[in-house]
Amino acid sequence: MIALLLLLAGAPGSTQAQDDFLLAWKAAEQAPSEAERSGARAALLLRAGAPEAAYEEARRGLRADPDDPTLLFHEATAAVWLGDGTRARDAAGRLLEAVQAAATLPDAASWEASARRRLAEAGELLAKEQALARAVARARACSIAVFVLLSSGLLAWRWADGLRQGRSSSPVS
Repeated sequence: MIALLLLLAGAPGSTQAQDDFLLAWKAAEQAPSEAERSGARAALLLRAGAPEAAYEEARRGLRADPDDPTLLFHEATAAVWLGDGTRARDAAGRLLEAVQAAATLPDAASWEASARRRLAEAGELLAKEQALARAVARARACSIAVFVLLSSGLLAWRWADGLRQGRSSSPVS
């Protein structure tokens, strides 16, 4: 976020890309509604490679317009990019519902295809998260089993060693 603030401040030695970003950010600020401003900022942040900031910006805009397909798309895209299957699934599900409920959405078929693609990507992320959780559980179970076996072996060895040495009934003086 500090880099973004430096870009917005017009730091000395800025490049053409930074200038273009600054102009686009200023243009986004001129949008008539909070939802449109947030949508434009979220798109810029995604293009700039800041998915967490884009996610938060989309969420901010969704407080003003919870069914805005553009904001829902940016939220879902950022969540997929972040690798968060749960957030991606929730956002993509809401996007699909909003697209299907919108009667006057231009190019509704493309919107629905995009929503379904994000939903599929979220499903893949969730499957990977579940596979990882299962692998971690198996690794933990194996670690515990090895610990128990080694501990049992050590105790058995110590017990057997005590039997071999024997015990005297008469103390040594």
